[in-house]
Amino acid sequence: ARARGRGIEKTRLAIEGGYHGTHMAIDALRATGAGLEVVPPEAAPDLGPGDVVWLETPRNPDARVYDVAGIAASTGAAVVCDATFAPPPAQRLLDVGAALVVHSATKFLGGHSDLLAGVVCSRDPELGDLVRLQRDAAGASPGSLDTWLLLRSLRTLDLRVRRQSATALAVARAVEASGLARSVLYPGLESSADYAVA
Repeated sequence: ARARGRGIEKTRLAIEGGYHGTHMAIDALRATGAGLEVVPPEAAPDLGPGDVVWLETPRNPDARVYDVAGIAASTGAAVVCDATFAPPPAQRLLDVGAALVVHSATKFLGGHSDLLAGVVCSRDPELGDLVRLQRDAAGASPGSLDTWLLLRSLRTLDLRVRRQSATALAVARAVEASGLARSVLYPGLESSADYAVA
């Protein structure tokens, strides 16, 4: 909880759908009695300092893509983006207003299913220091082998993401054109509701 005006109010977290593990962490945090109120992302314009808008973009499993720049411009809250399914070069969320960007490095960043790691990025040195403090206090530093494997994989990230994206678009177009599926959820398709944002 934090002070707001004359009273104490809960920190508000705007989130909807996405990775089940994120929601498990939120539930665990709330179970400790932490003052946390979960609200839908549409509430972002009503949020302010101390609140968080959490966006998984593209969101799993429906591939929804959020207008991070528009949301960041409309809110006083910190915008945190889980970019696990579209790492650089596919999107650069710090450039459009995200305060923090998180990745499951086990997936695209690692690329080979042989390491376990997570990454948190920020341009704000104070926020970065806070994240490092929390990481160190929780003992969440990666081991030397995982670090080495991640560095190895980052050397080919750009090439891998560009090739995987081109292949995914080709597959999505083929499935859509085949008529065998009722719908194809891929934001790179012109038929996607999020095509303009993606």
